[in-house]
Amino acid sequence: MAFACWALAMTGTHWDIAYLVKCALFVEQWFEWCPNGPSWFVFALLPSWILYPFTRKVVVAAEAQFGDLGLWALLLGLWALSFGPALVLLVLHGNITMQQHSDMMFWPPSQMADFAIGMTTAAMVRRRSCLQTGGWPIESSALLADISLSVIVGVVFFLPRPPRTWALHLNGWEPLLDHGLALAIAGFLLGSCTEQEDCKPVGLGAKLLGHPALASLGEMSFEVYIFQRPMHDIFALFFDADSPEVFMVYVLTLWVFAGLYVKYVQAPVDRWLRSKTENWDTVGRHGRIVAGAGHVPEEQVPVLYTDDAVE
Repeated sequence: MAFACWALAMTGTHWDIAYLVKCALFVEQWFEWCPNGPSWFVFALLPSWILYPFTRKVVVAAEAQFGDLGLWALLLGLWALSFGPALVLLVLHGNITMQQHSDMMFWPPSQMADFAIGMTTAAMVRRRSCLQTGGWPIESSALLADISLSVIVGVVFFLPRPPRTWALHLNGWEPLLDHGLALAIAGFLLGSCTEQEDCKPVGLGAKLLGHPALASLGEMSFEVYIFQRPMHDIFALFFDADSPEVFMVYVLTLWVFAGLYVKYVQAPVDRWLRSKTENWDTVGRHGRIVAGAGHVPEEQVPVLYTDDAVE
């Protein structure tokens, strides 16, 4: 955000100090945009990250009481909660206003159900690995992953563009894509990881996306997303940002900058944080009873399940 503020200040933009402080404290995004537009992603997920120690208990309880059925019911219920409001508004009014778009896309609580869908999907994958029961044949997992990925690609690229939208921006329609495809994304994640110890990806889509060239880019994709706006603003100060040649230099510079940041800034910070929090684990030493499977040695229980609620 500081990077974005500096870039915009170079263009003559003046910021109110109280506004910048609220942005730095992750407060302003609840009401207005902050200078670096892509930072909304961090604001939107912050409540989910903070509440994770509490919300995961719901996932643990659902599995402990009802097993696979409980997890599937929770997954579908969360998807209905996430996608339902946008779908109802579309059916009733034929469109979604920009205010509704902002409320269902950028307002932080609007992403909590999608985050919980990811938690539930992770629980399903870890359950198969931990209990070694209910595993699907490799062919079935690959089919689920490929069908889910095909649905995502088909909707994104081939669904007719809404008539009332900007040329390069689906204004008012992102909530439908964001929340509606959450179930397909969960299916891809669930199907593309087997219960093998090395968790090799299965399915054509997972193998393609798991190629080392793409995977290495994925390691810094979050930083690329965060830095894209301020980097673009800096280029626009000195060059014609609409020039294809300038755009190519901008893209290469952005990825190189993100890679250097990940390696020389983010990685050391991560190591330091892990060294300071490695003793925060409060898991007991005597194993757990997991989802009706009987006693499971502690070393075989994934982190998601190591909770008193499953005893």
